[in-house]
Amino acid sequence: MEFKEGIKYQKEEAGNIYKWWLTHQEYDVNEYEDYIEVAKRPNWEEEQLERLRRERARVCFSVINRGQAWYATLTPEQNEELQAWYRAWLDVTETKVVPETPSWI
Repeated sequence: MEFKEGIKYQKEEAGNIYKWWLTHQEYDVNEYEDYIEVAKRPNWEEEQLERLRRERARVCFSVINRGQAWYATLTPEQNEELQAWYRAWLDVTETKVVPETPSWI
């Protein structure tokens, strides 16, 4: 089922609306005395980009900034995989895809 902005839904729809919201979190669900409505969150896109930036700083930069001694222990294959992973993290605000961390990190 799809729920749209500007429509007043009956309170009996609350369960269905909240299930729908789990996959549509760019919306707020507003519950009033007589009805429920959904509204697009005005800053949702920027909030998601900021969340990705924080995750990149936490997950990626702590690895990338380990220093020469750590880098010297990497095999050429690991170094190549690390560079691809780093590039994917740098692009995360455009791709919106969180890269999978190599298992050896």
